[in-house]
Amino acid sequence: MPSRPDDLPIAISLRNVNGVVGLIALGLPFALMAVAKLTGGCVQDSISHNYYAAIGGDVFTGALILIGTILLLFFHPAAPRPDGYRTFTKWHWHALRLAGLAALVIAFAPTSDPGCPVTAAPPRVFVDAAGGPSYDLWAAFGIENTLVRNLHNIGAAVMFLILGIFSTFVFTRVQSHRSLRSGAEPKPERLTFVWSGKHTTKKVRNTIYVLCGLAIFAAILGLAVNKFWCQPDTVCRAKWNSADATYWLEAVALWAFGFSWLVKGRFIPWLNDPE
Repeated sequence: MPSRPDDLPIAISLRNVNGVVGLIALGLPFALMAVAKLTGGCVQDSISHNYYAAIGGDVFTGALILIGTILLLFFHPAAPRPDGYRTFTKWHWHALRLAGLAALVIAFAPTSDPGCPVTAAPPRVFVDAAGGPSYDLWAAFGIENTLVRNLHNIGAAVMFLILGIFSTFVFTRVQSHRSLRSGAEPKPERLTFVWSGKHTTKKVRNTIYVLCGLAIFAAILGLAVNKFWCQPDTVCRAKWNSADATYWLEAVALWAFGFSWLVKGRFIPWLNDPE
């Protein structure tokens, strides 16, 4: 009999949970481009603009909802862990839940406009408050698009900032109390980009975590520069849009997030510690 009402007669693998999150984040930019090509549409100039595409919108929102739900509900301080394993602090748990909530905000609060002309691909059509067709779900509730767009931007910034912090500062921690006492693993304050010597796999993983975190922070910085420095109807913004820079920076952030979670979940065998 289960020891608690919420116990399940099955085991949930943290490795598989991390792997699902990582694979979704890694595959989302490619999946959206593939859907656009297969449906005869254009590749959006932003990953978020896929919200308005007939099939791409379902892929985009579905992926964000799944990631958000996992971050919000699957990581719990009462979850069982191996003896001696250093669990996250309460602030880590709260931060993961906030990142999950932010992912759900991104999924349900769309960005400003469809990006591609609606004639270039089948649009994702909703019904507005007057009963007519609309490309914006929130028009059905009479909610101003500017408010929703700001929620979307805030949600994206919060989610990626937390994920960048986790990759750089949390995943690099010493993993067990025994190692912390004995110095058997490199301490976070002594992180170096070392690929040889003792405890090589941990050092390699820490190097990957830091690089992924820096990539996320660099993508956030680039997006912020475009938003606050490259004003609309300027050469700067025109060059930015012609290079689809928003799409690729968002893709870099997703790839870095996904790869760091695959490594943390021990989903890549040659980066794991010996038994």
